[in-house]
Amino acid sequence: MENAEYLKKMIVPIAAVLLVAGDIYTDGLPGEYLLTQRWRDIHSSYSPLTNAAFLIEEDYISVRGAIAPVLQREFTLWELGLTVPIGLHQSAGINWIGEGDGDVQEGSFDSQGRIIPGGETEKNTNSFIMMTYAINPWQKLSVGANFNIAYQSNFGDPVRGFGLDLGASYRIIRHPVLGNHIAGISTVNLIAPSMNNTYVPKFGNKGEYSRDLKLGLLSTFWENRIESGLDFDLKDFFANADEFKKFNSGSESWIKSAKQLEWGLSWRCGVWILRMFKLYYQMGFNDNAVDFWGLSGGVNMPGMNNGRDLSVIYQYNLKTEGDRASTHTVYARAEIGPHREELYARRMSRMLDTTPNDLYNKARTLYAMGKYWNAFFIFGQILSRFPDFFKNDWVEYYYHSCQEKLDMRGASAEGYREMVEKYPRSEAADHANLGRMRIAYRNGDSDKVQALFSQINRIDTPDSLKYHACYLMAETALKEANYAEAVRLFSLVPPGHPDYVFARHSLAIAHIYREDTQSAIDAFADIIEADIETGHEKEILNRSYIFLGYIFYEELSLSKAVSALRKVSQESYFYEDALLGLAWTAVKARQWIDCRKAGEKLIGYSKKPVVQAEGGLLKAYGHIMKKEYPLAVTTLQDARALIAGTEPPSKDSLVFLERKYHSDRISYEGIAEKAEELAMARPTGLVVRLTDSLHMHQKEIKNKIDDFLVYNDEFERRSFFARKLDDVARDIEYALAYARKLAEQIEAAKAEEKALKKDVELQKEIEKIKEEMEKLDAAEEEETH
Repeated sequence: MENAEYLKKMIVPIAAVLLVAGDIYTDGLPGEYLLTQRWRDIHSSYSPLTNAAFLIEEDYISVRGAIAPVLQREFTLWELGLTVPIGLHQSAGINWIGEGDGDVQEGSFDSQGRIIPGGETEKNTNSFIMMTYAINPWQKLSVGANFNIAYQSNFGDPVRGFGLDLGASYRIIRHPVLGNHIAGISTVNLIAPSMNNTYVPKFGNKGEYSRDLKLGLLSTFWENRIESGLDFDLKDFFANADEFKKFNSGSESWIKSAKQLEWGLSWRCGVWILRMFKLYYQMGFNDNAVDFWGLSGGVNMPGMNNGRDLSVIYQYNLKTEGDRASTHTVYARAEIGPHREELYARRMSRMLDTTPNDLYNKARTLYAMGKYWNAFFIFGQILSRFPDFFKNDWVEYYYHSCQEKLDMRGASAEGYREMVEKYPRSEAADHANLGRMRIAYRNGDSDKVQALFSQINRIDTPDSLKYHACYLMAETALKEANYAEAVRLFSLVPPGHPDYVFARHSLAIAHIYREDTQSAIDAFADIIEADIETGHEKEILNRSYIFLGYIFYEELSLSKAVSALRKVSQESYFYEDALLGLAWTAVKARQWIDCRKAGEKLIGYSKKPVVQAEGGLLKAYGHIMKKEYPLAVTTLQDARALIAGTEPPSKDSLVFLERKYHSDRISYEGIAEKAEELAMARPTGLVVRLTDSLHMHQKEIKNKIDDFLVYNDEFERRSFFARKLDDVARDIEYALAYARKLAEQIEAAKAEEKALKKDVELQKEIEKIKEEMEKLDAAEEEETH
């Protein structure tokens, strides 16, 4: 009862004052001084009251204040705040927003209803304390929360309450030319303080502060010299209907009034002149069109504060409605201490923790060893855990390069493109464009190869990358039978460049197509004279020896052909071709022992029945010329058995396998997408197990893809040898018949010689018996006489 009587005495003067003040900075909503932004507009981008997530954008410890006297200082609004960066991706802050009302005397009504002031003087003060935490959990997204304590002196009968607000922001773009743009969404009094006399919350209680839903866009241009802020507020969007009452003085009772949903749109634009003076223009809109406009100006002199902000700004604001009252606000803000990245670096140094560098070096080592899967996940961890690492442009390049090495073409090409957009001035950007060009070449996308070649072939691009691009563009021209352009581009690649020997080889092929044999020989000779180091370079050298050997064979320079073909390594993919060439060169040179040896090696080395059969044919030629006809017959019979039932590769089987390949490609891109998710995840035990399982699946699909690519590359080669099947079979039958005939003739001659030998021996035996009989007859005659 005492409180009721007290409030009855105070209610009229209080209501009168509040109604006047309401036209200045509120529309009568509970806690309206928190909802309106115009009196604190210039500092709104730094305030957790606007959006808790915005504190992530603060890189220094900052202190700020704003004070706005209203109605000749009868009311005062203020905001004081402190923001402290924590590490690279977190911030904390404390904020005090307050409203101080003027003094109010007790009063009473006389018989005519007039107010009679008198008695004690009281005042009402509102305080709103916000404790804020913000974090940047994922790439461009930041989130934050405010824990709020509201206190109201309530003319000597204090009430209090607790609340919670949430906010989120997203960095739309950060570009040196287009500027920095951050969008945000937040609440004010999402869980609103329920003002009562105890510290126990009573949700839904009369007296709850009104709520506000905020949407904002912060933009800066031209190295922060131009600033723009756009805020949309939906006020009292979830209000207690009991709050919408008004006092009926006639009946001394409260009656319901209509609830009206309010909204506001405010915009400000400022310019920083000579790195010293700041000027702003402000406008506000509501459902009655223009609500207010204002001008602000002051100084911001980072030159006096070691490059950190140090500003004092005055704001004049004029409402366009009601009595067109004006407000004045004075702002001050200062940044102190080192940058958050410097603090982080110092702490890391004290802890002797060089994790980003260690991870980077480890990933680069794995990359150099060809362990791209493992390197990919370590590069992903750097991007996820250390988004501000100073080498992240290269980290992103190698991250997507690992995808390229793993033949994840779609993910790699898209990643390269995004990396170039994110780091357009980085040296790694040209490397990424070259990677995109390689993928486009493998995919047979000639138009994209040409477009990227033009993009890379700029004045400021390093020559080494230009020559890589020239090589790829020349290979594309060679595929399209544009031999003149291919010759021109291949010739640009200089000695010592990683693509030099490959460019010279393809240059020689282009000359062969143009029927310029001598130029082709000269290009192959350049490869032989070059410094050969890698396995791929050794293999292209072997292939060059094959072409030289065949060119010399056609020109009947047989000694040169043999010399070139004998230099092909036995471990080379092209050793089979070298053996074929040596065998046929030996036939042409009538070196039958060499022919027989080369054919025998070919039978044991090749896995192709037609080639093995041709090796048997060449071996048989050696035997025939050495008159070893039975051996020739045996060899030719084995060769004929090898090709019995052999069928050339089917075009239908190639089409079927192509369809299966494209299906595997789709599955593989799904694996690439899942791998990216795991690479960015925190490496828990579950993530490690999922990664290992995914790796097994990745290797299985990758092997299928590689098998098809090898099959596709070999298809024309097998088709070429298969087209020789009839020729080889016919030559085998002819040689077999010839060898058999000669073998039979020899056998017949041997039989005749054997029979003749037997006749001579029989005649000798008869002569011997005849002599013995004559001796016996002579002995008998002597005995008779």
